[in-house]
Amino acid sequence: MAKVTMRHSQTTAGERKKLIHEAVRNVDVSASLDELIAIMTACEERFGMSTVEFYARFVAGKMGDSAEVMQWAMAYDAYNHLINTHFQRKAVG
Repeated sequence: MAKVTMRHSQTTAGERKKLIHEAVRNVDVSASLDELIAIMTACEERFGMSTVEFYARFVAGKMGDSAEVMQWAMAYDAYNHLINTHFQRKAVG
């Protein structure tokens, strides 16, 4: 997944907006999904449960807030966001 670093104090609001829009246009959805799936698969193996089961337990407050749990939850959220965004764009455009 691509990572972008911007120094707020070194850019104007207009420059930041332009950089963000450019980064979004250049996202390789397939590579990003592959990376997120790899993170989720590793967590599934470590914790012995599916990501869907994990997420249900997570939102119920039963998984704690360790760094690995938070990474898993964020990976699942990002995965869903990419899927929804990608398919919405395909359906519209």
